[in-house]
Amino acid sequence: MKESGKTDNKLKKILIVVIILLVLSVGSLLGIGLKSGKAKEMVEAAMNPEVETTVPLEEFLVNLDEDKAVGSQYLKIELSVYSMDKEAEKLLTENAAQVRDAVITVLHSQTPETIFKKDQSGSLIVKHEIVEKINDVLEQPIVQDVYITNIVVQ
Repeated sequence: MKESGKTDNKLKKILIVVIILLVLSVGSLLGIGLKSGKAKEMVEAAMNPEVETTVPLEEFLVNLDEDKAVGSQYLKIELSVYSMDKEAEKLLTENAAQVRDAVITVLHSQTPETIFKKDQSGSLIVKHEIVEKINDVLEQPIVQDVYITNIVVQ
């Protein structure tokens, strides 16, 4: 009986030492993480998750630049605007007329050739122009990208 009691005491002591070491290890890791700033970044990211918004715009039917085009040519296009700002949908809706005017202004200055012209990264140049023009109208860089969901040139 005495040996079983001694074994139980040894097991209890070993278990207590293991638990203490485990607590110290976890505490040390947390302390190092807090000092490095990684923990703060993780907490901030959890508290403020990035909001991605895609806002579809109504269809556009635009005359292309007549000076450069042969005859009257039209562009029918549907766009969606991508933003990572939580206020984007509200702002785009409130300023829908200005946003549409900005898009029409950019599209009207295009020809069938320039509509499909790409930059070095392979992205359509007209998309960058639309993003820039919308952000200028809204007076803040809300829009990050424009997605073309339908396009017809006639």
